[in-house]
Amino acid sequence: MISKIMYNLYSNPQYPENSKDNIKRGYENNHYRIHLAGNALITTLFLSLILTYIVLLPVNALSNDLANYNSSLNAQDVTFEEYDTDEDTDEVSDPLEGFNRAMFTFNDRLYFWVIKPVAKSYSSIVPHVIRKGINNFFHNLNYPMRLLGSILQLKTQKAAMETFKFFTNTVFGLGGLIDYSFEFDEFNIDGEDTGQALAYYGMGNGAYIIWPFLGPMTFRDTIGFCFDYALQPVSYVTPLYMSFGVRSFDVINKTSLELGDYEALKEGSLDPYIAFKDAYIQYRNSRIKR
Repeated sequence: MISKIMYNLYSNPQYPENSKDNIKRGYENNHYRIHLAGNALITTLFLSLILTYIVLLPVNALSNDLANYNSSLNAQDVTFEEYDTDEDTDEVSDPLEGFNRAMFTFNDRLYFWVIKPVAKSYSSIVPHVIRKGINNFFHNLNYPMRLLGSILQLKTQKAAMETFKFFTNTVFGLGGLIDYSFEFDEFNIDGEDTGQALAYYGMGNGAYIIWPFLGPMTFRDTIGFCFDYALQPVSYVTPLYMSFGVRSFDVINKTSLELGDYEALKEGSLDPYIAFKDAYIQYRNSRIKR
C-alpha cells in the first residue's frame, strides 16, 4: 500500500519536484527512526536479560542448597540436633566475615525486593506441572557436569546410573521434561560436581565467602563452580544474550518451585548469617561423604 502511494506521488506530474523530495526525505527519516527504535528495543532487552540473570542467580543457588539439604534430612529422618555434630560440621574459616555479612544483606534484599516478587508472579501464571517439567529439563541438561564429577571420584556405578538416567529421560521423557525417578528408585541419586571431586582428592574447604549475586561458597566450591559452569551446555548458547536469557529463565523457574525455603530458615534463626553458613557447610559435607 505504501509502495503504491509512493509510486503515484512520483509518477503524477501535478506534484512539484520539491514536494516529491520532501515526501521522500520524510519517508526515509521515518524508516531511520523505526530502525533506531528497533535497535534500542533489542539493546534494552539484552541488558534486561543480563541484569535478570545477575540478580536472580544468588538466592536461587542458596535456595537450591537449602531445598536439597532439607530433602536429605527428611530422607534420613534426622533432626538438626542429630545432624549437627562435630563429625559433620568441620570448622571452616571465615576471615572475611565483615564482607560476607554485607554481601549476605545485599543478596537477602535482592531476594525479597526482586527475586521473590518475580518468582511469585511467574508461578501464578505458569502451572506447577509445567514448571516442574521445565526444571526436570534443565536438570537433565546438566548431565555432563554430574557425569564428570562421578568419574573424577571413581564412582563408576553412579556414573553408569547417571548415563542410564540421562538417556531414559531424554528418549522416553520428552527430552528430559519427565523425570522417571518416580518410577525407578535407582534414579534417586545425589548428583556429583567438581567441588566434591576436589574434596575427594584432599582439597580443603578453604575460606568461607559469600559472593555478591552468586551466594555462599567456600574457596574450594568457588573453583568447582568455575569448572561446572564450563560443563553446562547452556554456557555455549550463542549469542551471549541468549545464554543469559536461558539461564535467567531457568533461575526464575527454579525459584518459583522453592518459595518459602529461604524464609523458613531465616525466620527460625537468631542470627540468619550463622544459620545459613552452618546449613551450607553441613549440606556440602554430607554430599561429599556419600
